[in-house]
Amino acid sequence: MFKKSIPFLAKITRGGWILSLLLVLFLQDTYANSSVWQVSKSGKIFYLAGSIHLLSKDDYPLPKAYQQAYQNSEALVLEIDLGKTTGASFQRNLLQMMSYPIGERLQHHLSKKTYLKLRQHFQKNNKDLNDFSHFKAGYISMLLTIFELQKLNMAGTGVDQYFFNLAEKDQKMVVGLESLQTHFEALASMGDGYEDELIEHSLNELKILQPQLQKMKQAWRSGDLKATEAVTIASIKTEFPELYQRILVARNQAWLPKIASLIHASKTSFILIGNAHLAGKEGLIHQLKLKGFTLKQLP
Repeated sequence: MFKKSIPFLAKITRGGWILSLLLVLFLQDTYANSSVWQVSKSGKIFYLAGSIHLLSKDDYPLPKAYQQAYQNSEALVLEIDLGKTTGASFQRNLLQMMSYPIGERLQHHLSKKTYLKLRQHFQKNNKDLNDFSHFKAGYISMLLTIFELQKLNMAGTGVDQYFFNLAEKDQKMVVGLESLQTHFEALASMGDGYEDELIEHSLNELKILQPQLQKMKQAWRSGDLKATEAVTIASIKTEFPELYQRILVARNQAWLPKIASLIHASKTSFILIGNAHLAGKEGLIHQLKLKGFTLKQLP
């Protein structure tokens, strides 16, 4: 039963925090700006855009700036190469990374109170927690949101998967900013050391899922970085500072030189990364400006 959730994990974990990656409420494309930037330096350009990893059918078509950036580019750059996330070998490796060692279970890392609350939530949704208790707390946290979105029919194709499919059809080059191993190892350790707090936080998030998603989606669709920072980053930065550093800041710092070097590439690139990675002082938009790049937000 849990294997059905693996494709969704590959979609939602290319960018960071739980709800910030799962924005799924339809809004009309009437905003002055989008989450797409033209980045230039020394007469050369590339495009950088925020990705939402799960969308509903009503979210399409995407803002025109996304299609414009894609059409003007010869290479698609994603957090990871999605072409490598299919097949039995990938799923086996992913399950292994997301699982505790043999003999170790989720209940060994949670208080009795939190484990009971989690088990009751699973029972309420006609699922047996015993079927999932070999998974690490970070993966369980993501599954909670995935299951809720599936119930709401809100777990459809996201921005990065959409353009990856187009790039394959158009035979455009696709490049990943980080390896699958690096990507999923970071996510596998997401709850290490504060499993109780993470599961409690995830269960509480489900209670406000729909209104929170609406705020996040509005911020993304309008290209409002301040709103994105307030809605998607502020809570994790305050409540889980180590996780914030590992999942967002450290990865931004690792990606920054790779992204900056694309200005010298022979092919114009369209870079799609989780929207949360763009916002804030440690976000890639601000960091690129500090490196002397000129950024123009597209309407």
